Amino acid sequence: MTQTESMLPDPRHAATTSQDWGIFSAYRRSQVIHIAMAVLGWVIFSALAGLIHFPAHAGYEASIFQQPWPIMPLLTIAVVFIAFSLLAARILRKAAGLAPLSGLFGAAIGLASWSVRGGAISDVLFRADSLGTGAAVFIHLILEVILLFAIVAPAWWILIRTAAPTEPDSPDGFDSSIGMKLLALVGQVAIMGLGTFLLARTAEKQQVLIGVGVAALASTFVIESFLPLARMAPWYWAGPLIVAVAGYSLAWFDPAGFSTGHLLSDLGALARPLPLDYASVGVAGAVVGMLWARHHDPREA
Repeated sequence: MTQTESMLPDPRHAATTSQDWGIFSAYRRSQVIHIAMAVLGWVIFSALAGLIHFPAHAGYEASIFQQPWPIMPLLTIAVVFIAFSLLAARILRKAAGLAPLSGLFGAAIGLASWSVRGGAISDVLFRADSLGTGAAVFIHLILEVILLFAIVAPAWWILIRTAAPTEPDSPDGFDSSIGMKLLALVGQVAIMGLGTFLLARTAEKQQVLIGVGVAALASTFVIESFLPLARMAPWYWAGPLIVAVAGYSLAWFDPAGFSTGHLLSDLGALARPLPLDYASVGVAGAVVGMLWARHHDPREA
């Protein structure tokens, strides 16, 4: 049994019955818990954003590095994101399903409220242009998204690892292969990148958030469903990070449309989501994709 498999009644080990879909089933209870955590996370993060006045100009510049004092929002996110995720996991430790990950999901949704309070990538580009930063703003966005995932990754890793402290090796060692993990990661990044490219066709905030969330969900679901032996659960956070870094890097090399706020390069869609978008709905989508795949996989029923 893998680490995450011990946290929920995985259909790979037990046949799915009609009771799994009952109103009082473990699956339904887990859904309610995740929704409740999402609402609580949104309320808490929204309140904190108001207290520290993020963003400095409401409706604009939802980039942490463009705030007067970037250290304040970064510290706030670090403390609240990790505390919320781990505290919820501890409180809900004995709850059915993958409730231990509900805190992480709620924190990610809460972080999305910070992005919603700000504007789109076009506002960030206009601000950079007015400050004379130019295309170097994409380097700043790369550093920003790396710092955000330096907060997300430990919380994700700790929750996955502590949920099941032991993970016996497979008889043939295939599922512990680094090559298998790399293949799964490349697949997740490719699918998420394609999904973001197709769905984030404009810089409109709602479209970008939906695009990143759906792309992260779909990519993680596919990989978890078709490459379960890769045991990627501790690493699914890396997919959104790599897509973000790739998107900003490509935009830095080809900043066509920068001055107008509308990126025109072939893969400009990957740079339209802000670091907060990738670290919030990107992470939330990956969580849902993993849980959904584990609930619906009947191959070993």
